Amino acid sequence: MGDDGEAVFRTDTAPPDARQALCRIAADAATLLGAADTRARLRICDGHNCSGRFVDKSVGRRRRWCSMAICGNRAKAAQHRRTAARSTP
Repeated sequence: MGDDGEAVFRTDTAPPDARQALCRIAADAATLLGAADTRARLRICDGHNCSGRFVDKSVGRRRRWCSMAICGNRAKAAQHRRTAARSTP
């Protein structure tokens, strides 16, 4: 994980087979879930049809989306369309 809670993909350490890749994923999950402060900030994205997980490192702990550029933008655009449709006579 990066400092901002986003997943970091490193291509310089590619595992040679699927079993080792799964072992790395399991080790990363154990590290992530093993820390109480990180576990308390783990969230599931509120985006429609998104189940992304992220660590909420925002000051107010109110982050809602895995990515503001994708899920957050879609949610805000949908809200704008609903509001505009209600105000149209």
